[in-house]
Amino acid sequence: GGSVFLGDLKVLSTSVAACVGICPLDGKKISESSRMILVYNTEESNSGRPHTADNSIAFGSYGKPPIVIRKGELKAEFKGLSGKKYSLYPLAINGLRREKIELPFDGKTVRVDIKNYGYKFGATSLFEIVAE
Repeated sequence: GGSVFLGDLKVLSTSVAACVGICPLDGKKISESSRMILVYNTEESNSGRPHTADNSIAFGSYGKPPIVIRKGELKAEFKGLSGKKYSLYPLAINGLRREKIELPFDGKTVRVDIKNYGYKFGATSLFEIVAE
């Protein structure tokens, strides 16, 4: 129902309930980092697993593979390194980069506008952000 500050990351909106986090991989502050992992984790469940109407309790059968995730869209922003361009890579669960996505950057604020579905190689909840 509004924006949320998570330290240097400002979550502007998410279309569904989610766990959102960002972690610099070089040990620096987000605003000084050139490589980060962004997590956008929405609800997940085995296919066909029965739930209560509000999805708060799973019951009965455990369902079966594949695991499915709730589609979601995230808008967020953080301060970036001036003079850099930023790219985002959806990641496979083993950390391999998928297609490259350019991120808008006005020289001060990096804007992230992503979804966790619809990518060439499938859905994901992990993204690498790189200053190039």
